[in-house]
Amino acid sequence: MSTKVIGKISTTTDITSEFVDNILCTAFEGGIGYWAASANPLDNIWPENAEYANQCLTRGVDIVISEIEETDKHILTMEKMLMGIERFCNRNNIGIHDLLEDHDAGDADCIIQYALFGEIVYA
Repeated sequence: MSTKVIGKISTTTDITSEFVDNILCTAFEGGIGYWAASANPLDNIWPENAEYANQCLTRGVDIVISEIEETDKHILTMEKMLMGIERFCNRNNIGIHDLLEDHDAGDADCIIQYALFGEIVYA
């Protein structure tokens, strides 16, 4: 049997709000701490039932992430977040189902960087 790659397919996978909240929590509690100073809801407007910043995005409020050494502030939207997840999976040749089951602070950091910058800026 030949193992020669003859093509690729892509599939659509549902991403839950719980998964996004978990990735953001992992990022905010350690993953991006070496380059990001803060993460807060846009205009400091907290959505109903959100106790923590990681819960804002899935409740319709964008998140502002400020860098430590820069005055730059970046707005994380749900569209950017989903793009960051997809880019992470594609660049690391990892299936989304594997990421859903097992991710760490390094993965969350890369996802946020892909979402905000389109590439890994901080290593």
